[in-house]
Amino acid sequence: MRKKSWIPILLLAIAVVMVMAMIFYFSSENADESTETSNGVTAFVLKILKPDFDSLSREEKAAFFASASHYVRKAAHFTEYFLLGLFSSLLVFSIVKASGKRMGALFIIPPVFSLLYAVIDESHQTMVGGRAGQMTDVLLDTAGAVLATLIVFFIYLLVGKRMRNQ
Repeated sequence: MRKKSWIPILLLAIAVVMVMAMIFYFSSENADESTETSNGVTAFVLKILKPDFDSLSREEKAAFFASASHYVRKAAHFTEYFLLGLFSSLLVFSIVKASGKRMGALFIIPPVFSLLYAVIDESHQTMVGGRAGQMTDVLLDTAGAVLATLIVFFIYLLVGKRMRNQ
């Protein structure tokens, strides 16, 4: 195997580890820190998606913000694991491509890896002040990784088909 073929593999492995570290960092925030982080993101999202937010009554603002915050938190779970699934799928693809083997069932590895990391992550959260692990978050996390894996897999199939047809 050529030296250059390992460069993308190394970069993708670093990306996978960085996403895992980011997930661990956010899971390590206690309840107050986590709420502060999501409230900041929610306020930013509301400025973009609901420009008339400031014109609402205090009660409407509180209710709308609470609802939006819930969806921002769930979107964060999905997005973090979408990135983990994306980079781990690309890593598996790059390893297979560099080795000259066929892809086969290897695309099952990134979702299973992400599922296991989600279980570890939610278990870790039970040891952080004011936080709790939730099975629904594991499912949401895994869904993000599965979607990313499916996208990479279908792109892999389309590119492979085009290359065979040329």
